[in-house]
Amino acid sequence: MSKLNFNTVAALGFIVLAVVLFFLIPYQIDKPLFRLAGSENELSPEQFPRMGAVAFFILGVWYAVKSFSLTQKNELRELDREAIVNVTVTLIAMAVYV
Repeated sequence: MSKLNFNTVAALGFIVLAVVLFFLIPYQIDKPLFRLAGSENELSPEQFPRMGAVAFFILGVWYAVKSFSLTQKNELRELDREAIVNVTVTLIAMAVYV
């Protein structure tokens, strides 16, 4: 785990989110109120969102595998005090505005 970096943590977060979404989707989508005649072979309403969750999971796994080969430098540690103050003041101003 010495190669654990931000990208790996983000990929694991995407994987967990995809699994949670996959299992929550059926409880969040209402069933159709009526069915048209001859529509026994229609797609269920949760099929497309579940396909999206599966794609999100696959991309998360791919991102996790690729993240171990990435080398990155933490450029946030190199910021000077003025840059940190500017970003902090901007974020606070946006939060107050919202």
